Amino acid sequence: MRVLLFALTLSSPAFADIHALAEAKAGGEYVLLTERCSENGQKAYIYLDDGSTEDGCWVADSRTVTIVWEESGKRRYPIEHFNLQKVTTKRVVTVQERRSW
Repeated sequence: MRVLLFALTLSSPAFADIHALAEAKAGGEYVLLTERCSENGQKAYIYLDDGSTEDGCWVADSRTVTIVWEESGKRRYPIEHFNLQKVTTKRVVTVQERRSW
């Protein structure tokens, strides 16, 4: 049973949620994902109306989204161009366990 569960875990695809979207001036869309990059930041991609695409990694501060594209290099975009799709809040929950012996 353990082998089967392990095999199913390995074969399950990993899905990333969309964090934010922005319209590209050339037509198409910038997509910022929640999935972590192997480098710093999180994954991003762009697809244009002409069918071209490119992957990259993004980070943001209060004013700017910085994306390091695989082919185009580092680019900065005003944060107000992006429409937030998902807000993730992490909470730390402390559980106290009582046992009677």
